[in-house]
Amino acid sequence: MGRPVTPQQTEFRIPFPRAISPDVSAVHPDSMAWLRGHGMLRSDAAARRVDGWRLTELAGRFFPDARGADLRLGADVMGFFFLFDDQFDHPGGLRAEAVAVSKELLRLTSRPAGPAPAGAGPVVTAWADLWDRSCRGMSAAWRVRAAREWRRYFVGNLEESVAREAMPGDSVEDYLRLRATSIGTTPVYDLCERTQHFEIPDEVLHSHHVQAMRDLATEIVVLCNDVASTIKESARDDALNAVLFLERRGARRGPAVARVRRMVDDRLAAFQRLSGRTSRICAALDLTAEQRDRVDRYVRTALVSVVRGNYDWQRRSARFSVGDARPGTLPGYLNDLVGPHLDAVDDS
Repeated sequence: MGRPVTPQQTEFRIPFPRAISPDVSAVHPDSMAWLRGHGMLRSDAAARRVDGWRLTELAGRFFPDARGADLRLGADVMGFFFLFDDQFDHPGGLRAEAVAVSKELLRLTSRPAGPAPAGAGPVVTAWADLWDRSCRGMSAAWRVRAAREWRRYFVGNLEESVAREAMPGDSVEDYLRLRATSIGTTPVYDLCERTQHFEIPDEVLHSHHVQAMRDLATEIVVLCNDVASTIKESARDDALNAVLFLERRGARRGPAVARVRRMVDDRLAAFQRLSGRTSRICAALDLTAEQRDRVDRYVRTALVSVVRGNYDWQRRSARFSVGDARPGTLPGYLNDLVGPHLDAVDDS
């Protein structure tokens, strides 16, 4: 008999081709150096762990047409996402320091892009640099909507922390609505445009059609991610996971995973149906050939690339391995990036 399949290696039938930027290896050292230079990585042990997470590879899969400095920006954002997200995993619950940093980030989204205020901590200075680089060359309309999606993400992290203590709603659908804001896919969709040098026409982006495709793509990412991280989040007794959510309502592990896989299949089928009708939306809106090309690029190198790229990456990343799991009695972060002393947690 073969070895049992771990949750991380669970197969999903993702009907999209693999794609990855050829510049992953070239930009990886500089991205790791950026994280250390901005104080997001504060120990050699933390750097080794993050290196195993393959975040530059994730960027290469999310932004397959990005090259050089554009891919570097995407890789730096991936590093920020994961290291900042982990600051909310604390045995004592939501920390006042994490709330304060989140509020400062929210304030920055309403200001012109530029350096962080003097005396800001590593999270704020890192994000200010990312936001400044992200805005270069993009339209005013893109900047407004990208700032809005970042705000939703920053607030979503706070809401998710509260929900760990009292999960709102009784269904997986309620859970998915909560996770859709904190998973971080919508800022990534915007970054797909920035790193690959195009903007989807506003009239298409704001259509119910494309918004429904974005929602489906986000839910697919959440569900696939939840299966891969089952062991890690079970070790922390984290309720915010679709598989564990179903287990707490009486399902055994195998049937719970099977149900989540069916949910992914249903959403992939719905996504493909909508994708097949996108040309009709473009025709109804009387888009030019160049505008239609930008819509096609958005579907291919934003929505599809994020769905497919997340799946391919999560099967290879050490972030979901048994060895990366930390019990709920310990902080989920590697280094404290928001506390008053910014203490390193893992110096082994």
